[in-house]
Amino acid sequence: MKIRIDPLDELFSHYVRLRAIKRVGGCERCLAPKFDILKDNGDILPAYKQIQCSHYHKRRKLSVRFDESNANGFCFGCHQFFEENRDEYTLWMKFYLGQEQLGMLANRMRISYPRPDRKAIEIYLKEQIKQLEDHR
Repeated sequence: MKIRIDPLDELFSHYVRLRAIKRVGGCERCLAPKFDILKDNGDILPAYKQIQCSHYHKRRKLSVRFDESNANGFCFGCHQFFEENRDEYTLWMKFYLGQEQLGMLANRMRISYPRPDRKAIEIYLKEQIKQLEDHR
């Protein structure tokens, strides 16, 4: 089954991947650095496009789908590892966010919010991306 990706998902993923590059220069788990790559055809593969956006609580949980605490930028290997080893992902999240913040994220995930304000989220993400790109 193909995952449906809408423009807001793409924008959120772009933000999370840029944030990972800004924070640690690559994967937020293994800390493997990522650099822009010059392809044979002259195109450049930006470093942030070598990172994947991983959601701790799955995307179907609308209350935390676009929650910054719920998403991390991982290399393919770390993303796959955590998808197959949820207990390890939980341990890492406890270390990364702290027990209290992880508990608060779990509480937000359980709440049945009205549909997220997609326009407000879009405006916020565009501003965050602009700030990250301006500080390159």
